[in-house]
Amino acid sequence: MNYKYLKISLLFLLFISVSITAQTPKEKQDITREYDLSKLKNLKEKFQKKFSEEKNRAILLATQRGWKIKYTENGTYYELMRISEEGKPLYYKTDNVDAAVSTRANFLHKDGGLGLDLEGQGMTAYVWDGGLARTTHQEYDGDGGENRFSIGDGTTELNFHAAHVMGTIISSGFEPAAKGMAPKAKGIGNDWDNDIAETTAAAAEGMLLSNHSYGFNADNIPDWTFGAYGEAAREWDEVMYNAPYYLTVFSAGNDGGNNSANAEPLEGNSSFDKINTNKTSKNSMVVANGQDATINADGTLSNVVRNSGSSEGPMDDLRIKPDIMGNGTGLYSSYESSDDAYSTITGTSMAAPNVTGSLLLLQQHHKESYGNFMRAATLKGLALHTADDTDIAGPDPHTGWGLMNTKVAAETITKNGFESWISEEVLSNGGTYSITVKSDGFNPLLASISWTDKPGEISDGTANNPKAALVNDLDIRVTQGSNEYKPWRLTGVYSNEKGDNLVDPYERVDIDNPSGEYTITVTHKGTLAEDQRFSLIVTGISGEFTFLADSSEKGLCSENDAVFNFEYRQAVAGTTDFTLSGVPAGMTTAFSNQSLSANGNFTITFGNLENVPAGPYDIEVIGDNGNETQKRTIRLTVYHPSFSDNPSELEYPANGEKGISFTKIELRWKNNLNANNYKVEVSDSPSFTNIAYTGDVKSTTFGIEGLQSGTVYYWRIKPKNDCGIGEFSSIFSFQTGSEDCTNVYSATDFTNASAMPFTTNQTFYVPIEVTDDLLINDIKVTVDITHSEVQDLTLVVKEPIANGTKQATLLSKVCDDTDDISNVTFDDDAAELVCGSEKPAVSGMVKPEQPLKGFGGLMSKGTWLFEVNDFDLFDGGQINSASITICASVEITSIPSLTSSIIKLDANSTYTITNANMEATSASETAEQQIFTLVEQPIKGQLQREGITLNAGDTFTQADISSNKITFVNSQSTSFADQFRVDVTNAANGWLANQIIIIEEKTLTINEFSLDNVSFWPNPTKDVLNIKLNNATSDNVVITLFDLQGRKVITTLDKPSNLIFTKEINTKNVSSGVYLLSISQGNKKATKKIIITK
Repeated sequence: MNYKYLKISLLFLLFISVSITAQTPKEKQDITREYDLSKLKNLKEKFQKKFSEEKNRAILLATQRGWKIKYTENGTYYELMRISEEGKPLYYKTDNVDAAVSTRANFLHKDGGLGLDLEGQGMTAYVWDGGLARTTHQEYDGDGGENRFSIGDGTTELNFHAAHVMGTIISSGFEPAAKGMAPKAKGIGNDWDNDIAETTAAAAEGMLLSNHSYGFNADNIPDWTFGAYGEAAREWDEVMYNAPYYLTVFSAGNDGGNNSANAEPLEGNSSFDKINTNKTSKNSMVVANGQDATINADGTLSNVVRNSGSSEGPMDDLRIKPDIMGNGTGLYSSYESSDDAYSTITGTSMAAPNVTGSLLLLQQHHKESYGNFMRAATLKGLALHTADDTDIAGPDPHTGWGLMNTKVAAETITKNGFESWISEEVLSNGGTYSITVKSDGFNPLLASISWTDKPGEISDGTANNPKAALVNDLDIRVTQGSNEYKPWRLTGVYSNEKGDNLVDPYERVDIDNPSGEYTITVTHKGTLAEDQRFSLIVTGISGEFTFLADSSEKGLCSENDAVFNFEYRQAVAGTTDFTLSGVPAGMTTAFSNQSLSANGNFTITFGNLENVPAGPYDIEVIGDNGNETQKRTIRLTVYHPSFSDNPSELEYPANGEKGISFTKIELRWKNNLNANNYKVEVSDSPSFTNIAYTGDVKSTTFGIEGLQSGTVYYWRIKPKNDCGIGEFSSIFSFQTGSEDCTNVYSATDFTNASAMPFTTNQTFYVPIEVTDDLLINDIKVTVDITHSEVQDLTLVVKEPIANGTKQATLLSKVCDDTDDISNVTFDDDAAELVCGSEKPAVSGMVKPEQPLKGFGGLMSKGTWLFEVNDFDLFDGGQINSASITICASVEITSIPSLTSSIIKLDANSTYTITNANMEATSASETAEQQIFTLVEQPIKGQLQREGITLNAGDTFTQADISSNKITFVNSQSTSFADQFRVDVTNAANGWLANQIIIIEEKTLTINEFSLDNVSFWPNPTKDVLNIKLNNATSDNVVITLFDLQGRKVITTLDKPSNLIFTKEINTKNVSSGVYLLSISQGNKKATKKIIITK
């Protein structure tokens, strides 16, 4: 037999087209209904752009330097993907009856022993690999259906490895020894080029699982990336976090026998710390390679040995990776060369699809049992919870949590509520979840939580940095009396204990020889930025009954009733009564059956939702049969068609904020309890006639890039839900900073600035201390280097380690054997490099290989590094000088000043605005240069210039006011008050924002309606306005708050009980603005302007 150890490769794609064929439209809708599809679309586009840039550069350099783009060596297929920071070529490299037996997937098949007949019917497996399987292969037909394999991305190149991986998942068993894990499932194959962008697109359409049996060649990647949470890991976590039903399955890699690729292994132990790049992501499933397992007739494990070629963990922060082990040794599967071709291969590449196919069956089982798919965290948690421990007790860096046991996982689903517990819960900030369970008295009690964590902070580029990548740290504890049981955690490269796990998004508590009842509690450390969903799985318990909802979460319009459907089953005779806890005031409830004495169904209807405030409500459904109590939490989110009680509030940038980065920013606003998505608009005019940026998002953030410097932008959001659309929020404005490139910082420490001849792979460098904390828009790097044969050098600039891991390659192995780099400034706006025919090889202004604008939006302060990597044995040289120019975004400080007074006029009149009402001035500037932009129009009249009404976004100048061209025309016949709002700019691009000009009727003054001893405070106010009246009479006191359109906002009527009358007015729900407060008693009345700020 031909045994092959494998890893994987790539092709260049311009477009993404992903097919979804097996799951029904409703199933896809159920999966993606909570996804932020706009964010996923943006991620796809970002990843696609990045891939194109990296791939194109790699191919260009390959043609210049004679590197192979694709090749096969010793049964491993390679394809060039990108260039490392050291200028090395990075290649993707490729990493059934026995396989199904090892993971016990065969027990789920027809006549498998569990009576399930689960073979992937109606399910779809996605594979990204070094090419494609053969669509006409005989294994992709059979009783599972004809032509079950299709191409997802439009590529055409066949690949033996891809065919083998796909067959491991979906082969029908035409050749019995090649039968896949899910022999009736459909398969969609994709070339690995542009993999993360294509995966993002497929996840947005409802993909549940994808298999990636490939990785980078370990010998060419930097040592620090082994075990580190890098950019690739974060990107994959970002996809999974935004598509929480989607799980990525990676092969761990085949570097178990390579103890030299990582020169800086964790704890100095070269037998560990070999997993790298995207495989270090927190939320993925990383699979180790096990040999054929010996399985007893009842499905229990007799013996299994890990293949020594399987890459070992753990992560630098001691996270547990790999997660699990599958069978990848000597797997017989389909090949690509003909319709009946097969071969045997070994590697984690085979173990991963062994696990992927098994996971697919578990999703199918849950869907058929309970009507819905599991979240990815539940699926992953279930697999880890039920795995067979095969190494040291507890988790380990060889096999993770052990060999996958699909049989026990399926039984855990089947017995949910009786002998197991599976639930998907939500933990709010500061919240606690608890449940009491009863041990079955003879099996170990295992309780675990799993969650899809937010993308974390990228490692700083230091080898073995122990900083945790975990963002939301949830904790599980199991208690019985004074005894507390803690979860497993790693304490070293090959040691573990039970304690406080600070790094893993999966925690499991094991209790041997349990007896009686135990309380399981889930809490969190720190602050949760938003609700964190988690999955709870418990085994080794006993239950007399169970009840499960077809859906534990519903979002509903308030004009409808919410109906939750439950299935009830009981294992012993008795009657179970159902009650509710946590029902909000005003909501009505009705059970179809509030007591059940036999298996059956019941519904709970929640009504009168119109009288319940918008938002999510977690309600406990409690079942009690006298001996046992079970609780299931359902979440009902109420939405109203009207948003009047739920106005939107913008947060960042704050209204009128200056000096904002024009490279990129993220708009933020408060979560609106009545909204499930938002429309965002950004414009350079308050009229919003020209929309610069727009989008629909489910989150409360919106990222934008490419703003213009020194420009005023206006932004707003419109909340929406499935019942209605709200009004746009109030408009906020901000001004981007101007660019200041006068900040130059030079290297002064040249201790490590030289490279000596006869030493290979040297790195020499100079630190550059940036003492100012500036907001970066761009940087420029100027260097002078004396060195023979520039073609041996790679130049890199790195941001301060304390700030992050951002770096950029300036130049990499160019200009053949010409010497020296003389006073070169690397600038994104410069021309492409042209090498000198004689020394210096490089001089003048040069465009860097990687853009320096990537540092935009970061802060500058700290120690930057300019590094030179020298790969030749005989050359030497030194850095003579180096400097960094920080082009910073700075606030424009030459702002105009404005003197204004209240405009007072009679009703039904025209008033000419004068300099006494509005006068903007700036030093050394004319009146024509003082420009007013109308941001908010008056309501009770029109602001006009020479008889033409001005609208929001229109402008006029101080010279117009001086020339009596600006008038306010009022047609009111009754008392009124009004206002308008302007921004003022000048020739120096200074900006004075949100200036309110008050308009009052002449007769509307406190002097004309006197009321002695009245006081109001505070003014301005935010949430509470206090009113005090001395010498009050027995007459009623009427207090009314009007907006400037004359509409009553608040009205109160009180009868004083003594001479001093006090009243507290709640303005918490009143929007920001100017209001008129009227207080009257008897024939006395006073009116005062009140300002409310938020």
